[in-house]
Amino acid sequence: MIIQSDKYGIGSGLPSLVGQSLRKLRANEPATGIEFGYDGVDVINVEEARSDIRSTTRAGYSVYDSYPGLQALIDAAGNYKVFYFPANGIFNLSNNVVTKSQGQHFTSAGCGAGIKNGGFSLLHEYSGASNLYLFGEETYGIYVAPGTGTTLGPQTENRFSVLGGIDFFNPIYLSNLHIADKQYGIYNNYRMMYGRVDRVRITECNTAGVYISMLDSIYDWGDWNFSQMEITKCQVGMHIVKAGGTRIVNSKIQSCLSSGLLLEPTTAVSSSTVQGTYITGSCFEDNAGNDVKITAQTGVASSKYPQNTVIVGGTIHKLVLDKCNFVSLVGVYTNMQITQNITATNVVFIGCPASREIRTGSGTSYLDMGMDSAMGAYIKVGSRLTLIDSLNPSGKYL
Repeated sequence: MIIQSDKYGIGSGLPSLVGQSLRKLRANEPATGIEFGYDGVDVINVEEARSDIRSTTRAGYSVYDSYPGLQALIDAAGNYKVFYFPANGIFNLSNNVVTKSQGQHFTSAGCGAGIKNGGFSLLHEYSGASNLYLFGEETYGIYVAPGTGTTLGPQTENRFSVLGGIDFFNPIYLSNLHIADKQYGIYNNYRMMYGRVDRVRITECNTAGVYISMLDSIYDWGDWNFSQMEITKCQVGMHIVKAGGTRIVNSKIQSCLSSGLLLEPTTAVSSSTVQGTYITGSCFEDNAGNDVKITAQTGVASSKYPQNTVIVGGTIHKLVLDKCNFVSLVGVYTNMQITQNITATNVVFIGCPASREIRTGSGTSYLDMGMDSAMGAYIKVGSRLTLIDSLNPSGKYL
């Protein structure tokens, strides 16, 4: 079915299906009973739109490559089109398909359809994917970056500019996806704002479940929002090289082979780095190397170390603070092995019971305070404690 709508709802990344279903023969193929035009329609059933897009579950199509037909459909469809893959179908793609216009979205219904080997390269604002299972050999499940000559479109009120008109990429919407067996589940290496990722499961990716590295900009673009994620059995769960304002909420990263969450600027970072990472109610468990590691590669200046990381609630069992500044943990009420090195500074633990902590490392720049069943109320510091009050406005060492 091809659905025409008179309104597109971008708030959730999904269309508002308002209007009527259309079935019109393509003018150049009047005798083809399964091909329909897509001019003026917003939701396109990919199998009905072209005869060279077929699920491998259909008789006679078990190894069929739908990539050429699907890419041709995307190229011709235009702005704000939604490409619907029939539920329970499996579509083999020999390469990632690439958005051609802004607002193009890929979706299915129910348990979703499978996209085998290929994935989606989202090169335009307001594009996205939902209700699909992406698996197989392609390097990326979701690749986010602009193509050459990308036009951000007429929504000028949603464009930002700095230094005389440098545009950057705007919202991406991903929801209800399962991505498996890629090199990267989600990969972003270009400045952008407002990535929205909700209820996405990523499993067994050989390099990283999520990789964010906006090295092309001198600013800390980002504001990626991850909610209700499940990342398991990847080499690294989430690897953030450069981004600002990343939020991880009510998510679980477990059983990864190296790090669950790795904040790690590289020597390519020339300005703002990983800053303003906010994690709430998320669980990092059973990762082989460490659950959360905050560091920087050799050669990165201390001013470019990750900073302003806040973790509230949830679970962390293995925490490594190697190279970082201003880290706060609040109410992480679990047994924690904490490694803090001398290059990790201004670290605060509040309400993380000291009797449940095992500390190693040479770092002394920390404050640990709270209530503990073994010792009651406590304040623990790595080096010295300064009292500031009306009698000691400049501070007094205790």
